[in-house]
Amino acid sequence: MPFAIRTALCVAALLAVAALPQAEAASFSVTRGDDPVPDGCAPSDCSLREAVQAANLTPGEHSIQLEGGTYGLFMGPLQPSTTLHLSGSGSGPTSIQAMGGFAAFELQEGAELELSDLRILSPSDKAIGADGSGSLRLTRVRVPGDGGYISVAEVDRFDLDLNDSSVSDFLICGQRTGRCHVIDTSIATLLVGGAAAEVDVRMQRCEVTGSPPAFLLLSGVILSAPSPLYISDCEIRNSLRPLALYQGSSNDPAPPALIERTRFLDNMGPLRGSRQGEVLLSEIEIRNHRVDPDSGLSSDYSDAPSVLLAQPGPKWRIEYAGIYFNYGVAVDGATISMLPGSSLEIQDSLLAQNTRVEGLMPGTSDGIGIYAGPGDPAYLNLLHVSLLRSNQIQAGGVGRIFGVRGSGSQVSLQNTLLMGQCEFSSGAVPPNALSSIESSGTTCGLTAETNSSDVAESLLSFLPGPPSWLADWGGFSLTRMPRPVSVLVGAADPDYCTERDQRRALRAADGQGCDIGAVQADAYMLLFGDDFEE
Repeated sequence: MPFAIRTALCVAALLAVAALPQAEAASFSVTRGDDPVPDGCAPSDCSLREAVQAANLTPGEHSIQLEGGTYGLFMGPLQPSTTLHLSGSGSGPTSIQAMGGFAAFELQEGAELELSDLRILSPSDKAIGADGSGSLRLTRVRVPGDGGYISVAEVDRFDLDLNDSSVSDFLICGQRTGRCHVIDTSIATLLVGGAAAEVDVRMQRCEVTGSPPAFLLLSGVILSAPSPLYISDCEIRNSLRPLALYQGSSNDPAPPALIERTRFLDNMGPLRGSRQGEVLLSEIEIRNHRVDPDSGLSSDYSDAPSVLLAQPGPKWRIEYAGIYFNYGVAVDGATISMLPGSSLEIQDSLLAQNTRVEGLMPGTSDGIGIYAGPGDPAYLNLLHVSLLRSNQIQAGGVGRIFGVRGSGSQVSLQNTLLMGQCEFSSGAVPPNALSSIESSGTTCGLTAETNSSDVAESLLSFLPGPPSWLADWGGFSLTRMPRPVSVLVGAADPDYCTERDQRRALRAADGQGCDIGAVQADAYMLLFGDDFEE
């Protein structure tokens, strides 16, 4: 094609584009707080509903600024379908309140809604819903108790971002793809659903507070999809399912789940799930979990361990953790219970002061227990773990810290301290142990060639006092610190010496003088937890 002709065609195309209506940003002013029958958004007479409808009819990216006060909705939910920024005023609290049995917002297909500096109240079950692909971003938005929940339907793609906000009820991410991000925000419960969903789930500096009693079975962080999961610097409390990871009927490996620098406090059930893939919990504290055997819930919870129910599927890995003051009811491990086919590795961690709820009959273990019944073997590895009995053993308990019922499990211990009784029943065999210590007894079956048994508790020589005392010696969680004269000091096998102890403090260089148990007595504590000084 000759150059002149090509040039003429390009010019014609540019002129045609220039002739098209161009999308422009517009700002709509709301002048009234009631909700009349819409008849257009006039400069001096415009309700919130009329402003949203005007934005829907105008191409482009729009904004609505609300003054302080309450804006009532009587005519059904607001239904944005375009790109809209709606913000409250810094001059005073701004509330949007649905006055009937409907949501405050129902996002339509293609809507991109950003809400900021608002309070949303909806006496119905839902405050904000999304029925089509799009996005929703909340910044400094409060949805108080009885204010409703936020729900994204099972749509192809949706991006949901909560920042510096609070939702005192459910947050439901049902989209197939996109993201579900909760940052600097408090919510009651997170539900991620859809067996085929691959939505990116990220929670940072957040708080999960637990759902109202009527919804106790759906409280915590619950994934029913093989979605990527990252949780950091959060607290999860008062929930029956503090972390429940499922993936429907799929047997395909799920992306790794990473939970770090997170505290699980005062929950009523264990971490659990059947998700296929690795679940890493790093720098965590699990404290004051208490299972109620008289709760009237299903046997999954009335007979549950307090901390972890390991089932086939997940490859659980726990490191740099403090697990203490928990009360469970499971026969096989009141604190951690492992079923056939499960897999668990614990490294550089402390388990102490864990027992069973008062009045229950003694079982295999008040600490870690394995039911090695029919099926695939259960795998357990403890590396640099301090597993200490409770000094608050309840009636019916015997203080066993570890046990296996049935044959077929595969258990190994390296550089680990066992202070308490063990039990192996119904054909179970003792663990394969190396460079480990059993205190005040020989019930754990450690071989004398490579381990030490019946070591007097006084020789453990913990600071600052009796073995029941936990203290803050740095790091993310409480621990037990051995004195320099402790038999634990320098007694570990250097070939299995980890780089860091429970506090993420550096252990001895090249494994020389490595201590048995969770803590290295002479370890160097980093000033910054992100390895800044290395």
